[in-house]
Amino acid sequence: ETFEGWFNKPFSQFSTTTQAGASLEDAALGHEERMLVINRLHEVLRPFVLRRVKAAVLGQLPEKIEKVVRCELSPWQKLIYEQIQGSSGL
Repeated sequence: ETFEGWFNKPFSQFSTTTQAGASLEDAALGHEERMLVINRLHEVLRPFVLRRVKAAVLGQLPEKIEKVVRCELSPWQKLIYEQIQGSSGL
């Protein structure tokens, strides 16, 4: 069983359009049932969703290390660089 199939199965019993002769109570009940299914899916998925803010994990992060590695430009990069320098007056 695929995740998509498992996730969509609870909604398969609800039609996307209201059928002729369906009362407003039936439509409201269908909406309420959908909301209950969505809330249940949120409860099931919540432990697997990682939501952390930078301030909460800043103490756990290692110090930032910055290294500058110089290398030659490729011929194509040199050509573009020279064109940029010539056009902008750098």
